[in-house]
Amino acid sequence: MALIRACSSDSVYVARNRAIKVSSFLDTQWERVTKDALLDSGATECFIHPRLVEKLSLERHKLAKPRTVKNVDNSPNRLGAVTHMVNIQVNYNNRTNIHRFLIADIGEDDLILGYPFLEAADPSIDWTKGTIEGLITMKGTAEPQDDHIA
Repeated sequence: MALIRACSSDSVYVARNRAIKVSSFLDTQWERVTKDALLDSGATECFIHPRLVEKLSLERHKLAKPRTVKNVDNSPNRLGAVTHMVNIQVNYNNRTNIHRFLIADIGEDDLILGYPFLEAADPSIDWTKGTIEGLITMKGTAEPQDDHIA
């Protein structure tokens, strides 16, 4: 089981491109890693980079129909059509929702919390200061691995 915690406003920063990123702790059964989650009101889905899926051994699910994903500059995604996703339970201020995170090459980012998250959680964000109030936690299901089975 992977657990992702995003700290409150003191861990959020506005990147050079004016994007808001939330510093996150990702706990698995075997390790803890720190990653940034990009808050993106223009992203029509939530996304996760394949390197993070692999690192955390998250359980992948095949999409019924591949999805074409365009980058911000309207170029096609480097991995081509998105064929897999992971389900991640996201909690913000006692609101819990399961979101589909499409597995795509999202560049330097590991996680993008897009419009589905923003709509469901309705987080308190000060876009001018680049801060978010409250705590975001996420849980993803890990795939069974023979070398980790007791």
